[in-house]
Amino acid sequence: MVRGSAISAVILICVFYTPGSLADQPLPVVLRGSLSLSDLPQGVQKRISPQMTREQIANMLRQQPSVTLQGATLTLQPPADERSIALAFDRVVLQDGSKVVTNGVNLELVAAQLSSDEGEITAFSAESIVPNPAPQRQDGVAGLNAGTVVLDTTLGPNKLFVRLNGMPGQPGGPGAPGPTGAPGTRGGDAADHLLDCAHGGGDGGPGAKGGTGGSGGKGGPGGSGGKLILEGPVASQRLLIDFVARGGQGGAGGSGGDGGQGGPGGDGGSGSTYCRGGRAGPTGPLGDPGPLGGPGQPGHDGSITAQ
Repeated sequence: MVRGSAISAVILICVFYTPGSLADQPLPVVLRGSLSLSDLPQGVQKRISPQMTREQIANMLRQQPSVTLQGATLTLQPPADERSIALAFDRVVLQDGSKVVTNGVNLELVAAQLSSDEGEITAFSAESIVPNPAPQRQDGVAGLNAGTVVLDTTLGPNKLFVRLNGMPGQPGGPGAPGPTGAPGTRGGDAADHLLDCAHGGGDGGPGAKGGTGGSGGKGGPGGSGGKLILEGPVASQRLLIDFVARGGQGGAGGSGGDGGQGGPGGDGGSGSTYCRGGRAGPTGPLGDPGPLGGPGQPGHDGSITAQ
């Protein structure tokens, strides 16, 4: 999983549709499999100026490529300049459950029309949603926020699924094991009379109980759910969007460290000419396990707005 603070980039999706002759429209580029931005046609990474009128935008989009994702997954990565990713198309078709995975990057997508056949825009892939626990004695890091998607388009005729759930927080790391208990005391040495044994060597004392294990690390807070902003024609098509943006779950607290090993028993006292030495003392008992770490706070739910 990715560590650190949430990504500040923004992804804006704008789709505009101007009716025209199909004969005048170029054939769409059909893409399949696992895709990145570099697999898209040249010229689609284009940001719309806020000063452009709707007519100017529509004219510009007619010159843009059309793309059909066919059972494909387009995965975005944070741009080096931490700006949003802006994509502009004539038409976009998400066929056979195709997905656009933002990875929490804010997205601006502009297109004349967007059609969906079980298509989905999602913040994170299923593989990235379950983070590995933090290292021993460390707290979990916060889950990534889902980011913002701005969608300006005409949808239809089927629903578009948008899942902008925050990433769960990382589970805390396990606590450190407790220290080994202190060794037992040494037994007293044997003593002789002039010609016989006065007393044998004493047995060593028992080792002390092992120390308590360390506390588990605290779970990281969950990332915030994303924001979906509808602009243009799609603002009146809310019923064609199946939207979920839950805050990520807080990471579970780490397990307490194991109790320390019991201390070794003390050595038995030495024997003498006529007496035997003492026996070593017993090993001390294991220490108690450490307490669990506290869970992380859940992230805030996202929102959908129409402008």
